[in-house]
Amino acid sequence: MKKRYLIISADDFGYCECVNDAIVELFRAGRITSSGILAPSRLAKEACALAARENLSVGVHWTLTNERDAGGSWKPCAGAENVPSLADGGVLPADISALKKMDSREVDLELDAQVRFLLQNGAPLDHADSHCGTLYGIGGRLFFFNAFRACRRYKLPFRFATNDAFLARQFEKQPDFALRTARKLITFCGKLYGVSTVNDFFSEPHPFSLIKDEDELHAYYENQLETIVGERAEIFFHPSLPDGDMERNAEGWTKRVWEYKYLRSGKLLQKAEKLGFTVASWREAFPRLHREAAGKNQVIEAR
Repeated sequence: MKKRYLIISADDFGYCECVNDAIVELFRAGRITSSGILAPSRLAKEACALAARENLSVGVHWTLTNERDAGGSWKPCAGAENVPSLADGGVLPADISALKKMDSREVDLELDAQVRFLLQNGAPLDHADSHCGTLYGIGGRLFFFNAFRACRRYKLPFRFATNDAFLARQFEKQPDFALRTARKLITFCGKLYGVSTVNDFFSEPHPFSLIKDEDELHAYYENQLETIVGERAEIFFHPSLPDGDMERNAEGWTKRVWEYKYLRSGKLLQKAEKLGFTVASWREAFPRLHREAAGKNQVIEAR
């Protein structure tokens, strides 16, 4: 019987101290197997150094937008002067509607610059994914082409799914024809560019205000784990240590704390093992790609 790989990932490495500390603790405890680094974020260099020192499985968490909770300070890695359509007063835009005005060639430059920044700071990249889903065709912008071009260049697998199960979870209903067609188009483009993806992926999609309590959050993850389709899947979280300032000032931050506590409990691992999953990192789930990427990207690190 073929193995069923489950990647347990923590997004937003580099965001702030309480996020970095949570992610490192969860890695060391064996509660997560992967993380994505936000290259433009304030503590991205620290995240790279931690990943290099401890040989953590990390990817580029590509972002084209800013976060108000982070003080709106994320600057394009390519330099605002080189990607003016991605810069709002010198920083990435906070409003996702800004995607409509972005120049595709400048998006290429920024995605490439984010990868190079992480590699040159020692991050052992083994995959790529999209912060806030901005590379999934939001607003009619087909930036998944840009993502796949960069993934092909650096030999990185990408977070997207080869089936419609994740759409049904995200929208809590069976996807309509338009959504199914869009998913098939993105999957086809990935194959056209020779980029590997997981078969399925999900995260808890509800805003904090709609989640009754921690038990409801736990139940969602464990129930959805039973519905995963295919041989390679990913669950991604946004964990943070408790932080009074962030919980008071950042809407929904408590959800991050709940996710951290849930991961730390080990309940997800127990459920995954009971269902027969092999919990793995991206490099373990896609070993051939990781070997190819390691050789190619070491050259870039050395420059």
